[in-house]
Amino acid sequence: MHKPKKRQAILTVATELLGRSRGVSFTLDELAAAVPCAKGLIHYHFRGKDRLLVEVIRAAAESRRVRWTEALSRADPEQAIRSTWELVVGEVGTGVELALANLLGSADRQVDEALTSATQGFADALRLGTLGMLERTGLRPTIPMDQISWLLASVIRGTIWHLHAGAPDSTVQESYAVGWLGVLSLTEPIR
Repeated sequence: MHKPKKRQAILTVATELLGRSRGVSFTLDELAAAVPCAKGLIHYHFRGKDRLLVEVIRAAAESRRVRWTEALSRADPEQAIRSTWELVVGEVGTGVELALANLLGSADRQVDEALTSATQGFADALRLGTLGMLERTGLRPTIPMDQISWLLASVIRGTIWHLHAGAPDSTVQESYAVGWLGVLSLTEPIR
């Protein structure tokens, strides 16, 4: 396999293993067997597990940013919010978001920095996407958009955790909708 394709395959399989393990319980030997490739090839591309995790975090964060930006850019705000619910359910299915949260406080500074950057990038995507959605509906925020985006990020993370914990989908979905109503309560018509 061509080197960039093998590198991408390693990242893809590492992301899947991370999601399934809900953390970092996979070894490089397990990853090499799952790709399949030599363990040395993983070291060649990533110099070890911590650097690999940093790249997984960055790739997952970028993919998430793109998906959420696209969902929030739908012309119909109701459809945009429904699309974000579908993203939440999808993120629960992969397990990657929970696994990334479990990496917080790892022994590696670069992993922690990548997680912090990913969290900030997600909040930024929510800020821009939600602001655009509000403007399309003739609304503007009454508090700083940064505060609204962090509120949404917290609602989304909590929603994912509750679904992972086995809370009934319908109850969690209703609570998620209430979170969006909370956001709308922090707006006023554009004059």
